[in-house]
Amino acid sequence: MRKATKKHRYVAASLLLVTWLMTGFAVDDEFSGEFRFFVKHRPTLQYYFESPLGMEDMPADYPADKVAAYYTYRNFVLDSHWSSDMEWVAVFLVVLTIAWIGFAASVKKIN
Repeated sequence: MRKATKKHRYVAASLLLVTWLMTGFAVDDEFSGEFRFFVKHRPTLQYYFESPLGMEDMPADYPADKVAAYYTYRNFVLDSHWSSDMEWVAVFLVVLTIAWIGFAASVKKIN
């Protein structure tokens, strides 16, 4: 029974890692109060994406760190995301992760 518990823990940890790396929240650059949950086109540790500019054009004297943040936002949210019509994949992945972690915790309590 101990092997089954370890297996469930490994699967739960793997699902949690994949969910963190492949999903994210994006703040709408026009309406700052609206969030969108999406699937990233490649894994990254960043989970929260927000445009530092909003809907404005980039000024010539914009700080370099904010330029990098803007291009990260643009790369993941505007240009190359997978979930323009697939938000359900991100939601499914999160629900599966939460359910498996709960299942792994219940198996541990039973043992």
